[in-house]
Amino acid sequence: MKFKLMRNSVILKRSIIYSTMLISIISNLTVVKANNVEEGKWMTGEYHTHTIQSNDVSEKFMTIENILNVAFRENMDILFKEAKTENIKYGESFDYIMFADHLRNAPRNTLGEDSLKARWEAIFEQQQEIDNLKSEGKYKDKIVYSGFEWDMMGLDHATVGIIGEDDKVPYEAIHQFEWLFSYDSKDEVFNNDEKNKYGERQNDKNNVQNTYNAIKWLSQNYPNSFVLPNHPSRHNNGDDIVDLGEVTIEHLRKLNDIDKNIVFGFEGMPGNQMAGEGSCELPQDDIRAGADEMISVTGGVWDALLSEGRRFYNFANSDFHFKISTNKEYGSGYWPSEFSRNYTWVEKGKDGVYDFKDIVEGMRSGNSYSVNGELISDLQFTINKDNNSATMGQELTVDKNSQVEINIKFKIPSNNNYETIYNNFTGLKVNNVPKLDHIDLIMGHVTGKVNEANYNSTDNTDAKIIETFNMENMKKDEEGYYNLTYKTVVDDNMYFRIRGTSSNLVDENGDPVTHEREIALSTQFRHDQINDYNYSNLSFYANPIWVNVK
Repeated sequence: MKFKLMRNSVILKRSIIYSTMLISIISNLTVVKANNVEEGKWMTGEYHTHTIQSNDVSEKFMTIENILNVAFRENMDILFKEAKTENIKYGESFDYIMFADHLRNAPRNTLGEDSLKARWEAIFEQQQEIDNLKSEGKYKDKIVYSGFEWDMMGLDHATVGIIGEDDKVPYEAIHQFEWLFSYDSKDEVFNNDEKNKYGERQNDKNNVQNTYNAIKWLSQNYPNSFVLPNHPSRHNNGDDIVDLGEVTIEHLRKLNDIDKNIVFGFEGMPGNQMAGEGSCELPQDDIRAGADEMISVTGGVWDALLSEGRRFYNFANSDFHFKISTNKEYGSGYWPSEFSRNYTWVEKGKDGVYDFKDIVEGMRSGNSYSVNGELISDLQFTINKDNNSATMGQELTVDKNSQVEINIKFKIPSNNNYETIYNNFTGLKVNNVPKLDHIDLIMGHVTGKVNEANYNSTDNTDAKIIETFNMENMKKDEEGYYNLTYKTVVDDNMYFRIRGTSSNLVDENGDPVTHEREIALSTQFRHDQINDYNYSNLSFYANPIWVNVK
């Protein structure tokens, strides 16, 4: 009897211990699940828009407050009629934005009054104005940062965000960078003995090596920063590469070689979409459905970089200077959050609060996609094998010659912000209902880094469209999602990317056609024509997923 009681007692104790352990495990699982829900979220925004403090922005409505009001959809009724914002009703407000005024002599203060100074001082004023607006209760939980658009030596422009150890804009770092590497910031705007503090200037306009030195300087001093080239095809095929600033795949490879964590992508879906010649300031032959030919041509520059295994990603921006000038002569770009946006998965930082550094890490991860004209939203792009899965910017490892399943899930918003500007009829069939025509699934093998002697070639890629999903064959589920599935065998290391367009016009390669539009003589008719064309040729691009064989 005694033995039986002891045995029952032991069983009871073990039962209690196991029950306690089970409760603990379940509790921990619950906590982990809760943390996973809270540790990250999708955020939308952009990193390249201008204010009245840029030398090529003179419209009085281009104040910091007005731009933030539109980006974050607050108090938009206070804007002037000339600002052309009455149509902006659809699409979510941005979660973040970074100002990128030109790294040149700053001609005006935040009010638009003449006040010549260095750019780093103008950025200090800019952040003070943002702090003042936030102190009034505006833009709660929104993230606003200040970087700059840099005239690279020997090349075109790039947006630079210098990131320090905390979430504050590092003014002294911008000060030093401007002194050393800006040929458009003249000596007269500096008066703090910069030569003795920082050394000789390295700003020869025609010397691309100075640009490479600047990337090295950031890498050594501010390694969390980013430098992302803008509108890379703007000066394609120039007669004088030095003067025109042509950016080639060779330059992109060399910039990425210096620090892949700083130069980790480019503006493949450029802004200035309302510009008159071509679009986005690009030659007409180099812009396809709102995207630079570097990403829109399958087997082109972007695919050549990805086929090397480079983690090099695409982003969209407004490059906003104004929409239509007050005198109605000129067009520039759409307001932030009006037409283009990046969707980026952002993980919460160590302090439990989202800041701009977290957004940059999200961009750097590649887990993002970019959209014009609210063509799609809520994208889930994954590759799956058994119980393992990878999404944009991630990699999945599988056995050679095994089959993987590619899943594409997305929604199409009910409306976008299209509206005629002057109520002119252009003959293009367009309204404010987004219309996706098809999605292309693109695959390329990863064959490794090319020899530097071949840096100016794209021959290393075999990228091709392996499937086209036509909208007429897509069906929507009860939650409003479209679900697409494709299965393929992985014979070697490879990557997959997707793009979608609103137009069914493609070339012999299956890629969107180049802009084939004539610019009208009438100024007002021209703005409507450009606007209609943009909304008739929408696209989205998702960053790649990598699949490696064991």
